[in-house]
Amino acid sequence: MAEILHISRQSYNFYENGQREPKIDMLLKMADYFGVSVDYLLGRSNAPAACNDIEPETAQQRLQNKISIADTETAAEVENYLDYLNAQKNNSKAVAGK
Repeated sequence: MAEILHISRQSYNFYENGQREPKIDMLLKMADYFGVSVDYLLGRSNAPAACNDIEPETAQQRLQNKISIADTETAAEVENYLDYLNAQKNNSKAVAGK
């Protein structure tokens, strides 16, 4: 598994033994590899797959309820991260289509 995630075996063992917690980018890689949601990996959901059939407006409302943007700098960081996630999704689709 460490090779698949491009990390050392020692780092992966730290995750397995609870000595370290993976950062968000590593959680995303793990979730993508196993085909489950990050919430499932974290034990926050019993449903292994992410729910992709949510209406966009509903998803936007849910995001607004979960985050409180106090300043424009934080808003820009959130927007950049969402752009990153969309780019990752588009890259995955492009690779799958080849």
